Amino acid sequence: LPSTIKNIGFNPFYAILNLNASNFSIKDNNYYLIENGVLFNKDKTKLISYPYGLTNKEYKIPTTVKTLDNQCFALTNNLDKLYIPKSVTKIDEAFYGVTSSIEINYEGTIEEFNKIDKTGSNSYSINEGSYYLKEITCSDGVIKL
Repeated sequence: LPSTIKNIGFNPFYAILNLNASNFSIKDNNYYLIENGVLFNKDKTKLISYPYGLTNKEYKIPTTVKTLDNQCFALTNNLDKLYIPKSVTKIDEAFYGVTSSIEINYEGTIEEFNKIDKTGSNSYSINEGSYYLKEITCSDGVIKL
């Protein structure tokens, strides 16, 4: 990505199937950064895109992240476990279009998770007939989806 880019929008790499950490970079940009193949805003408070081509089985979202952007995990198919920190205060349909079963673990309690601002009916891909996201494990129990 060019260093001059200022506005990427949500999930700019949707359905680019061969995108991964080895062919995806951005340098000296004042608005965005890439860490381990994952796209964030510059201060790492918003996770913008977890590209389809990443092959990690587990991913721990950095504790600086407050927002999971719209469709940031769309089409993710290699990820088995995801760890969401208590710092997350907003989920913008982040899991819409997830194509595999992901075990989601939230650092906080069920009560804390329920206080997260969840935008849209598909905040965690709870579509009618979704077979992929069944539950979220919190420190004090499980939320069935």
